[in-house]
Amino acid sequence: MAVFRAWSTKPVHAFANVENDLNAFGYRLLGEGRFREAVAILHVNARASPQSTNVWDSLGDAYRAADQTREAIEACERAAAMDPNGSLCASAARKAADLRGSGTGGGG
Repeated sequence: MAVFRAWSTKPVHAFANVENDLNAFGYRLLGEGRFREAVAILHVNARASPQSTNVWDSLGDAYRAADQTREAIEACERAAAMDPNGSLCASAARKAADLRGSGTGGGG
């Protein structure tokens, strides 16, 4: 995270769309079955953009793929709480409910 913060505070990177780029990279890693790496990238993204519903929803997807159910529920619930009337939030709430009902996963 320290390396990311140092990079992101440089003026030359002021207009970089880091949130979308990290999100896309995280999903690419998920598609390649590299779940642990996807979680790491999307976790950095969530720390860098904590106000983004999409980032938390994506982190929840990564945790779910990595069989970290407890963390997936927490991330999805955080996304769902950000804008309860939004469609992405409704989707995140359904994911959290599905995960709670499944009772699967190591949870960490």
